[in-house]
Amino acid sequence: MAGMYRIRASISAVGISKPCLFTTYWDAAGGTPAQVVTEALARVRAFWNSFAPTMANGCVLAINPVGDLIDDATGALVGQDAGTPPAAVAFAGSGDPLPFATQALVRLSTAAFINGRRLQGHMNIPYLVESDSTSGFGPNAGTVTALQNAANLLGTTVVTPISQRVWHRPNPVTHTGGNSQPVIARTVSTKWATLRSRRG
Repeated sequence: MAGMYRIRASISAVGISKPCLFTTYWDAAGGTPAQVVTEALARVRAFWNSFAPTMANGCVLAINPVGDLIDDATGALVGQDAGTPPAAVAFAGSGDPLPFATQALVRLSTAAFINGRRLQGHMNIPYLVESDSTSGFGPNAGTVTALQNAANLLGTTVVTPISQRVWHRPNPVTHTGGNSQPVIARTVSTKWATLRSRRG
């Protein structure tokens, strides 16, 4: 079994009717289960804490301290391990939030090719504010830089050297198994994106 940990965080706020689920995947090797999960939790918190001044004031991110151990070939949940619980992150951006459908996008690149295509992932970032936007077409240069700096922290070791991963899910139609590969680069889009699926 090739295992990986799924780490989940949620964004909520009083008066906001659409709480968000943020999911990332991580190596299951590199240390003890507690060390690996704690490292993943710390990097997820570092990412959001770095970008918090740009996000809508009143939103709070909470990170589940339990990592779900998943068989990436089958998608089966095979265990759970707890790490050191990270503190919540309070967002502090000033101004009106952008429409929920208007979200920043971070592309996750790997070195792997599956079925003739490079395996890539993405992260959608909601609840930015109007001052983050350039004429409605995309995030302004300062926001892109701030998000890029935050995204780089997902690849920066705190204590335990693990890798964030992109998961290619198993396909029951073609009967092909799943696969996960380490992220080698993170790139912020200069255009707004829309989240089309809440699967995670």
